[in-house]
Amino acid sequence: MDTQNEFDQRAFRHCLGQFGTGVTVITTQTSGRRFGVTANSFAAVSLDPPLVLWSIKRTSRSFEAFQTADHFAINILGSNQIDISQSFSSQEDDKFAGVDWSPGKTGMPLIAGSIGTLECKIETRHEGGDHIIIVGRVLHFERNPGDALLFSQGRYAVAMEHPKLKTPADLAAQAKGGKNEDVTSFWRLMFLAQHRMSRRFDKPREQEGFNASETRVLMSVFDNPGCTIESLVERSFLTRLVAEDAIAGLEERGYIARESDGTFQLTPAGIARREVMAARWQSFEEEELKGISSEDIARARSVLASILSR
Repeated sequence: MDTQNEFDQRAFRHCLGQFGTGVTVITTQTSGRRFGVTANSFAAVSLDPPLVLWSIKRTSRSFEAFQTADHFAINILGSNQIDISQSFSSQEDDKFAGVDWSPGKTGMPLIAGSIGTLECKIETRHEGGDHIIIVGRVLHFERNPGDALLFSQGRYAVAMEHPKLKTPADLAAQAKGGKNEDVTSFWRLMFLAQHRMSRRFDKPREQEGFNASETRVLMSVFDNPGCTIESLVERSFLTRLVAEDAIAGLEERGYIARESDGTFQLTPAGIARREVMAARWQSFEEEELKGISSEDIARARSVLASILSR
């Protein structure tokens, strides 16, 4: 058992990240103002009475609002709501700007497209170190269709049936392009291909001393020197907390420099490491694409480029 990082908060956070969770946005309204935070600390407590809990950090800008509010709402995000998750984990003054929402039965803001909503009255609050644990009694709830947005090991993910649960007939039909499996949708295939290659690249990445989130940050800062934390979060598809962890790790090793205005640049050492990583990726990509015709690869690149240009 590894106990060397017992008091290393960043390492401890990464260890906790091994536990996959759903993603929620917790909202409330008090003194005529709306507040919302992204949270994956949501958990069920009891069916009778219907109780749930979540926790909020004391340094959160919305902390006082949730300390004084009587009610809150839990919005369980769907797999297509990464932008909502990132918006409510940002430092924007108005996190609801551009967000489609409506008041629920208790007046709490409910986010359109959520696959589940629960409106709660605050039952109790408990001390939890640098967090406060809030227990709520569910007054109203609604379940909507859709796949859940998940978060694990610093990455957004979606839930899929485990391959070991599929019957031989299912696998055979899938291999022939059958429609009995959702994996044949274009979006799902694209998602699976990206994650498969990312997972397979873990070993070469670790040989360079980086984890997946640090790699994303390194590449994002290289492509956009002088970027802010907000643009970095948006481009890397990481939550703010994970992005800040990655930045801290890269700063410690002298690969990223934080300018006086809060923007980020790669150091010469960071640029050199990025070049090595890019070369490793190029070699890895060539190996992974062996056996696929250059025409098919060109068509795939064209389709993906068209999607990104929209």
